[in-house]
Amino acid sequence: GNGQRRIYGLCLARNPNNADELIAGEDWDGLFRSTDNGETWTKVGPKEHWFSDIRYDRVIPGRVYALAPPIADTPGVRQSTVRKSGFWRSEDSGVTWRKLSDDSPAEMIQMAGNTSLVGVFGPRSSRVMISKDGGGQWEPFGQGLPMDDAQKPY
Repeated sequence: GNGQRRIYGLCLARNPNNADELIAGEDWDGLFRSTDNGETWTKVGPKEHWFSDIRYDRVIPGRVYALAPPIADTPGVRQSTVRKSGFWRSEDSGVTWRKLSDDSPAEMIQMAGNTSLVGVFGPRSSRVMISKDGGGQWEPFGQGLPMDDAQKPY
């Protein structure tokens, strides 16, 4: 349902500790949570965001991340409304959410066996960053990665 902007991440996530629990991110209406394997849904998250990725923490049960990166104008896509951006975290399996920052990666993974997160930020996902505190602070993590030529298309 996100049309031509649907180029990043997972907008539907299943709790690895409870298969009946799902969280979905929508282009405008926010985050929704189901506890009955998708039969019914409850709105739980902020509106006016374009959520590009949702991840359950693999180490801390009940922790969930929702990513809403800044949206740049996309060629061929009419931007009729401005979406808000932000990096959101829930500590209660998506019942309530807290915004940790206005900036957000477009996609993210969690390092195996710990709580460190790695995300890609910026236009064309050009900055690789790491957070060692569950998304509170981010620092560069791309040293040694080859950079694309900025003149090349996606």
